[in-house]
Amino acid sequence: MQKPVPRNSSVVAALKGCGIAAFAILLQLLIDPLTDNRAPFLFFAAALVLAAASIGRAASLIVLVAGAVNYALLTPPVGSLRMQSAQAVATLCIYLTLGVILIFVGGRLRLVNRRAEIAEQRLQLAQAAAMANERRFAVALESSAVPFAILQPVRDDAGMIHDFAWEYANRSALAVLQRERDGVVGRRVGEQLPDAWRSPELLPRLKRVVEGTETEGFDAIFGTDRWFHVVASALEGGVAVWFADISERKRQEAWLREADRRKDEFLAILAHELRNPLAPIRQAARVLCTPGASIAQKQNCQAVIERQVKHMSLLLDDLLDASRITHGTLLLRKEAVRLHTIVEAAVETARPLIEAKQHRLAVDVPPDAPVVELDALRIAQVIGNLLTNAAKYTDPAGSIRLSAEIGLEELCIRIADNGIGMSHEQIDSLFAMFSQLPSASGRSQGGLGIGLALSRALVEMHGGRLEAKSAGPGGGSEFTVRLPRVA
Repeated sequence: MQKPVPRNSSVVAALKGCGIAAFAILLQLLIDPLTDNRAPFLFFAAALVLAAASIGRAASLIVLVAGAVNYALLTPPVGSLRMQSAQAVATLCIYLTLGVILIFVGGRLRLVNRRAEIAEQRLQLAQAAAMANERRFAVALESSAVPFAILQPVRDDAGMIHDFAWEYANRSALAVLQRERDGVVGRRVGEQLPDAWRSPELLPRLKRVVEGTETEGFDAIFGTDRWFHVVASALEGGVAVWFADISERKRQEAWLREADRRKDEFLAILAHELRNPLAPIRQAARVLCTPGASIAQKQNCQAVIERQVKHMSLLLDDLLDASRITHGTLLLRKEAVRLHTIVEAAVETARPLIEAKQHRLAVDVPPDAPVVELDALRIAQVIGNLLTNAAKYTDPAGSIRLSAEIGLEELCIRIADNGIGMSHEQIDSLFAMFSQLPSASGRSQGGLGIGLALSRALVEMHGGRLEAKSAGPGGGSEFTVRLPRVA
């Protein structure tokens, strides 16, 4: 806040006027003999201007009166204020008139100078306030968690914008860009981020912001998988840019869209798979109700109904298990059991399909396999699912191998086949719920696409992991169940 400028009191002004007048009288007395008293008001005129411009009118009047008295006393008759010469009286009048004018002009100069001083002080205060605001603004930008940058357009010979250069970037922006400040400021965006202008949205929108006045907000992709939400506004010929990494949000949105798509597919498959057994069950029920049905027909209808109900029961059991795992209500009943027992139960489950497709199954389990502690039913379910999948996705008369390795801390069970194989992209999405290989949808044979997801969840509940690998399409597949060995 500007402090009020203290004014000189009348006493101080009078004392200063007396001092200046005395000094002028002394100098005038010294110079009069040299000029033969031809310049009686030389120093008083200078003193008047000085007093009027720097002190005030009171001091100027004192100097004016002192000059007049000094002239009257030194004009014959010397020592008397009476002047007999008309020329002396005229000179004195001229001095007094010019003195009043000088006092007025000096006062105006003093007022102008004072106003100039006040204006300069205000300008300095405004500059100081602007610098303080700029420092606060810079501190706020540097401490902000939101990445912020200022870009200046780079134009070609025709005046067209073809790139932007970094003028400023705060710490958050440098962290996102993974660059040092010296390696960014003053450099072109195209040099630092070669993938930046590959986004079809970014460069055209920044151009529109520079050439217009409206703020634009949009999403832009950098490279292949980095997404940023950008807010750009015009700033003194450049553009101020706020941006935030939304790659994870985009991945979540894509995952939700894919999950929603799979859910729709699952509901369609589920409706189809549950409706298919109803036709033979309905037909068998009609035959059973026919009075003339033979015993063989009735036995056949009973077998059809049992087979179709068992198929529906397996589908519903998988759904219930998946739901229990999702809600954390599935309990493991661990017990000490021999590995041979688990493998035999799993092979027995998958054997009908393996024999139907005439596959060669090789089982290699060490004869001295120790007793392990786990939920035998669930692990047998996992191995059975893997064997069933191997049988489904392997051409008739193929080879399937089940082997087990027992280490000091880990139990490994591998199921390998020479079937249709998988690409790397298919392996990444293989264990997702309701996922099936698009190229082998005709081989699912009534599956809902939850078997592998369920198997992985069961293995992870035991503290293990389920892995898959393949040499590529046509190269077969290998699934490995790794479980911690607890004897």
